[in-house]
Order: sequence, then C-alpha cells, then structure tokens
Amino acid sequence: MNVTVKKIAKSKVELSVGVGKDEVARKFEDVYKQINEESKVPGFRPGKIPRDILEKRFHDTARSLVSQYLVEGLYEQAVKQENIFVIDHPQISEVNLKADSFSFKAIVEVKPEVKIKKYKAIKIKREPVEITDDKIKEALESIKKEKKAEAIDDNLAKSLGYPSLANLHEIVRNQLFLAVSENARNKHEVQVVDFLIGNSEIELPVSVIERELKERLHVLEYRLMQQGMPKEKIEEKKKEVEGSLREVAIKDLKIYFILDKVSELENIKLDEKHNTAKVMEFLLREAEWTEN
Repeated sequence: MNVTVKKIAKSKVELSVGVGKDEVARKFEDVYKQINEESKVPGFRPGKIPRDILEKRFHDTARSLVSQYLVEGLYEQAVKQENIFVIDHPQISEVNLKADSFSFKAIVEVKPEVKIKKYKAIKIKREPVEITDDKIKEALESIKKEKKAEAIDDNLAKSLGYPSLANLHEIVRNQLFLAVSENARNKHEVQVVDFLIGNSEIELPVSVIERELKERLHVLEYRLMQQGMPKEKIEEKKKEVEGSLREVAIKDLKIYFILDKVSELENIKLDEKHNTAKVMEFLLREAEWTEN
C-alpha cells in the first residue's frame, strides 16, 4: 500500500492511497465468493455458480463492493500506518478501480496543533477539607426531617439500619468527607484547567465545535422531552442556551486537546476511550501547592 499525506489546512490533511493488482485481485475473489453464496441463479445452487456467469450478471455490483471494501480497509490501515489522529469522518474522492490498481483520496479533519507554554509546577491553592460538628448536626437534622423522627437518637439510627447513633454519626461524617473532598478536587482541577487554557495556543476546527454543540443540544432536547416540555418550548430553550453551551463546549474541547498534548509530551498512555484523567492526576502531582 502506498500512502502520501499532504497538509491542506491547519487541522486538515489529504491522504492519497493506492494498491496494486494483487490486492485488487484478492478483493475481487472475496467479493465474488460472497455474491456466489448469497445469490440465486436459476439452475445453480448457492455457492456453485460458475465465475463467468457471476461476472456477467453481477459485474457492476462486484465493482461497487470491491471499491467499498477497499476504501474502508485501506483507509483504516493508512490512518494507523501514518499515525493520524482523526476527529471526523473522511471525505472520500477520486475513487479509481482498474484491473491492475486501486486508488482514492481522503480528506480528514485531524486534532488541532497545540502549543503549551507551561504545564508543570502549576500553582494551586489547596481547598480545605474540613468536617465540622455543625455540618454533621445539620446533616442529621435533615435526616430527622426526612424520616419524620421525634429525635436524633439510637432509634433514628436503627430505623436506617445502623446499630447506634454513634455509628450513624460516623457514617454521616465519612459521607460528608467524601463529598467535601470531591468538591475540593473539582476546584483544584478548575485551577489547572484555567491555567492551561491561559497558557496554551490552540485553534479548534469549526466542524468540531459545531458537532460537539449539536450533540449537547440533542442531549438537552432529549432531557426536556423526558420532562414533558412541549416541542415549541424546547426549541425556545435551545435557542436561549445555545450561546452558553457553545462557550462551554469550546472550553471543554480545548482542555481535552491540551491534556492530550501533555500525554504525548510526557508519554502518558491513555486508554482506548482516550480518557485524560491520568494526565490530570499527573498535573496535580507536579503542581506547586499553596495553602489558603
């Protein structure tokens, strides 16, 4: 397989892909075998139709399938071979099937270039994680209202499946600690995100922004439909929030590609879904922490 890559825009490349007669011949064999097994021709059992009859009856179908299968398979191979990070469906053109060769071109949107001025030793203000007695008391009072109990005592604890008030007290403390810790972690990550966006250069492709916005509007529409909101009201709501949703989408996309770039620079292996959580963990470890 021959592949050439030409950059035609900041986040767009053109692949020219071609193979010789051996690959074309193998694909025709596969396709005619498939047609043989799936077709009904009077006088012949499926799978036993002579090749010359298949070629007469299904010539155009075979060529169409060969072109389709070759484009699909070769495109995947080319992207993998050239290590191209594709972020949108390809635009296929100039498909040319001959007896001794096959070629096509594919224009693909690729992840944008990212320039990061600094990402290590980010200064982060540590959020306090404190569980006061007042907070625990407030939580217990809320539980008492929900259960319509007369008092915060062992009977309340037992009604919730705990042996004593002391045990419930400890459980509530632990739950509050987890909630406060998660909130602090989120605030730490926001500081990292704001710093990275302010210290990076990235130009997002318009198509990527529009696709992400469309998906978020679709999610919103579905949620509002589930709530029983009329169609016309849903459309009004979508128009109302489109601007703010676009801003959030742009910020999320920028930080995604920035974290992806850090993963490249630091050789942090991401999972199949390209989850960047490991990168954030790395940045928090490398940060310079200050107390509030």
